[in-house]
Amino acid sequence: MWLKPKNTKSEYRNPKQLSNFKFQISNLFRISDLELRIFKTGGVTLIEMLTVIGLLALLGTVLAFMFGSMDQSYRNVKASLDVYQNARVTLARMNREISTAVFDNSGAAALGLRGSSNNLSFHAIYDADSYSADDTSSDVAAIRYAFLPEDGTVTRFIDSSDESTFPAIPVENASGSELAENIAGLSFEYFESAADFEGGTGRGNWDSAPGAEDGLPSLLRIRLTVKDSKGLIQPKVFETVVRLRNAI
Repeated sequence: MWLKPKNTKSEYRNPKQLSNFKFQISNLFRISDLELRIFKTGGVTLIEMLTVIGLLALLGTVLAFMFGSMDQSYRNVKASLDVYQNARVTLARMNREISTAVFDNSGAAALGLRGSSNNLSFHAIYDADSYSADDTSSDVAAIRYAFLPEDGTVTRFIDSSDESTFPAIPVENASGSELAENIAGLSFEYFESAADFEGGTGRGNWDSAPGAEDGLPSLLRIRLTVKDSKGLIQPKVFETVVRLRNAI
C-alpha cells in the first residue's frame, strides 16, 4: 500500500498558495514611499533640516522670552512689596509716637514740638500706661526724626532722661538709630485745625518752644518717598495724617 508522505515540499508547490505566501511576506516588509525616498537619498534634504532647526530656534526664543518676562514680573512684584512694607512700618511707628506728643510751655521744663519741612523734634509719652499729668519727667522722651539724603535714611534720635526738655530738642547726647532705609524724601506739614486741613492751608514749620505762640498742631501730615534698593521700580510716595491727641 502506498502512503503519501507528510510535510513534503510538494504541499507548497501549488502556484496559488505560493503566490499568497509571497504577498504576505511582501506586506510584512513593505516600505512606505517616504521611507523609500529617504533610503534612496541617504537622509533628509538641507532645506528640511534648516526648516526643523529654524522652528526649534523660534520655539526656544518664545520660551526664553516667556520665562524672562515671568522672572522680571516676579522681581518687580517683590520690589513693590518691599517698598510697601518699608513705608508701612515706618509710617506706623512715626504715627504712633507723634500722636502722643505733649505740650507744656510753663516754666523751664517746657515740653512741645518743633519741626521744619523735613525734620521733626517733639516730646512724646514714653510709657503711656504709667503716664501721669502731675509728673511727666520720667514718662516723656524727646524724639527727633531726621532725613539724611546722602544716606537715603531716616534716623530716629531719642532721649528719655529727665533733662529732655526745651530747648534741648534735638538733644546732643541722644542716641540715634536708623528708622528706615531706601528713602528718597520725607516732608512734614502742620495744620492748626481740621478746617485748615480741609482747606489745604498747612504750614511748613512749627515751633512750640518757650516764648513761641504755637501750642501743638491739631493735625500733622507725613509724606514719605520710598525707593527700591535695586532700582527696578520707580519711587513711590506714601502719606499719612496724624491726629495729635493732646492738641488743644
